Amino acid sequence: MKGVVVAALLPQRVLLLEIGLGLVLLVGAALARARKFGVHGVLQSAVVLLNVVIVFLAMVPSFRLQVLPDLGSGHLDGPTLLAAVHALFGTAALLLGVYVITSASNLLPQRFRFTNYRRWMRATLAVWWIALFLGAATYRAWSGSAQTDSAVAASESGAATLSMKNFSFTPAEIKVAPGTTIEWVDEGGRHAVNADDDSFKSETLVAGGKFSRTFDKPGTYRYFCPFHGEKGGKDMAGTIVVEAHCSYQEHRPPRASLGGLMFFLPLQAASAATKCSQSSVSTRYGFMVSGVVRNGFRMSTTRG
Repeated sequence: MKGVVVAALLPQRVLLLEIGLGLVLLVGAALARARKFGVHGVLQSAVVLLNVVIVFLAMVPSFRLQVLPDLGSGHLDGPTLLAAVHALFGTAALLLGVYVITSASNLLPQRFRFTNYRRWMRATLAVWWIALFLGAATYRAWSGSAQTDSAVAASESGAATLSMKNFSFTPAEIKVAPGTTIEWVDEGGRHAVNADDDSFKSETLVAGGKFSRTFDKPGTYRYFCPFHGEKGGKDMAGTIVVEAHCSYQEHRPPRASLGGLMFFLPLQAASAATKCSQSSVSTRYGFMVSGVVRNGFRMSTTRG
């Protein structure tokens, strides 16, 4: 499992890190034009080596798990082809970067070194940024337009649908009544649904695949995608809250009157919450002046 999680390093972070490396390469190019070759060489070498680590820890495993099976099965949709082209340019950028720093460092035999530094470095920078733009486009195509709703109520039909599209469940949290059937639909990429406590799990799903489960008992059910997330709500994960029904009338605070002054006594929701998991049973306060005190003070407590 741990290897899969490493392969599924949060794509947003990887993309931002790669953008940062691309910007450092631009800084390095500016340093070279200013003839500060020492600092230029250190920056470029550090970027290339860090990129090698990112590629082998995150991108290669992700490509093996996500893209390669679809290519092998002939499932060549737009996102899969885009990911394959990105991988092609990314590999070229990686190899060019390694070649440039090994050649410039005289680590290669003389016959394998280049002589036109400017041409090779410009070509490497151009291919790197093409791969970066393709990577951003791939992330956009695979992640889709994930909604940010934190809680969505199920329909009256007793069913709700959640979408899976790299790299999120939409919505990430949903509140339903007991007896609701939840259906997960894969809209792109290779995913699975796995409960944190292993009480339910699906097979590996691809685009168009579906998995459903009925939740009869009130409670909170957390789950994750084993390819892109981890139990505990990390990365690609979601939550289903099954709530029992209750009426607000049961939890209205008592009213009290002191002479002609009417007010609501605070009602703590802790004891009420044990009877009903309504999403928001809160303490309410209010007051209302209803008259003038004439005959001393009188106190009464009523409900209603």
